[in-house]
Amino acid sequence: MTSFVASAISLPRLARMVALAGFSLTMVAAATESGRAQSVVDAFLTWQRMKCAGNVSCYANAYKIERRGVKHAVSGGEFSAIARTVIDGPNGYLMIDDEGTGGGNSVTESAIFRPAFGPALFVIATRTYETYSPRTGALAVYRWGGSTLTPAPELLPKPEPRDFVPGLDTKRATGFERSDDSWNETVFHLPRKGTTIDAYLLRFDMGLCIQDDWLGLPEAMRSASCGLAAKSYSPNMTLIFDKAQGRFRRGPLGTKRAPALR
Repeated sequence: MTSFVASAISLPRLARMVALAGFSLTMVAAATESGRAQSVVDAFLTWQRMKCAGNVSCYANAYKIERRGVKHAVSGGEFSAIARTVIDGPNGYLMIDDEGTGGGNSVTESAIFRPAFGPALFVIATRTYETYSPRTGALAVYRWGGSTLTPAPELLPKPEPRDFVPGLDTKRATGFERSDDSWNETVFHLPRKGTTIDAYLLRFDMGLCIQDDWLGLPEAMRSASCGLAAKSYSPNMTLIFDKAQGRFRRGPLGTKRAPALR
């Protein structure tokens, strides 16, 4: 009888212990997720400080990301009207959709890619939209040492317009030039899950193809060749992260068009 009573009394205690254990695991999971989220947030804020160095106007328009418990709150920005924010700690992903007052949006995405060896890579993509249609994009990659970012453009081949033309010899030198972070006619979408970046060529500008020698051809051949390229280019290409090599490589061309804003 005594044994039965003792067992009966211990049941509520056991239930409390199970509940406390579950609560503790939940808190640990939340703290872990928050820490992972802080990692991509720290990398983003480091990039922003580096980008704005010495530029008072840039600092004034910089995003502010504040940690509130296990969540983050975003404010500021050039357009000062943040429509949507995603900070996904477990996947090392951050997205800020900044809505302007004139019908345009600026979307900033960043993601952390972890190679098998060596420091993580921090990739940032920015896109502008007119109403809901994409207009320009930029892409950059850095080695992320936990407190510093080092540019590493050699690890992520950014496709030129001619790379979207099937069967074209892309080894010839061209007059096409673009700095690492300049806006251009290609937009990039980073993965929230997975390791593949989607690149979209928004338009194949025949005039610029001829003027800037996009295809690496003698002047007499450019008009006809650029005209054919403008009709036959593929709008989509993938950039695939090779974890073993710690770098990205070009994937296949595709027929997908750049998605609208929402």
